[in-house]
Amino acid sequence: MSGRTTAEGVNTVYVCDGLRLIHENNGMIRRLKERQEKYANSVLNLEHKLSEFREQFDEQINQLVLRAPLTLKPKRGKADIDLDHDIPHSLPSPILPQQISNSQI
Repeated sequence: MSGRTTAEGVNTVYVCDGLRLIHENNGMIRRLKERQEKYANSVLNLEHKLSEFREQFDEQINQLVLRAPLTLKPKRGKADIDLDHDIPHSLPSPILPQQISNSQI
């Protein structure tokens, strides 16, 4: 043993299985950490995009409400068609049938 470290690579031979397992686990942990950071960045990006979308959506809704406000009309009652009502004066009088005799033809 000279105290020098060996270069890590494909041809690295480990003294025991424990060192090999430690090296493999460290590699997996490093890759998992990179994936986790990538996903965390993606989540932050999506949160930012979602907040921007919500702000734009709220702004569009506010502009629409200002442009065309909603006016609620009172509820109309049900029409009772069986009641006899006076004929409103705004309607024209009904057409009366004419009897035509043979002498008028």
